[in-house]
Amino acid sequence: KIIGYVGQNGYIYSRSLLDNILLGRKFELEKWDRAIDLSQMRNIINYLPNKENHLIGENGHQISGGERQRILIARALYHEPTWLFMDEPFIGIDIENQKSIEILIALRYDKSSITTLSTRTRGS
Repeated sequence: KIIGYVGQNGYIYSRSLLDNILLGRKFELEKWDRAIDLSQMRNIINYLPNKENHLIGENGHQISGGERQRILIARALYHEPTWLFMDEPFIGIDIENQKSIEILIALRYDKSSITTLSTRTRGS
């Protein structure tokens, strides 16, 4: 609960989107809504046939790279860590959404965060 981490190669399990974000933790609606909103997953969830219960396949083979990264971001944010470390967390996410997620996390995340970004991630 102290440290949250988002890497560029986090693992996605052959389970539902919900299971991939919770990773066995107890479901709490307020935490869920916050993590989903900050990671901008709401539109993705609404698009999926079974919403948050949609099976996403081993290592996320049924979703895009950007959707995969958003799951990893939501996973890290769900347990509301004191420190949030992100190592190139926006790989596969388009520039517009990268900026939106960065702004949301900066404005609404009331903890400390450290993010490393490469020029490849920023689209330069």
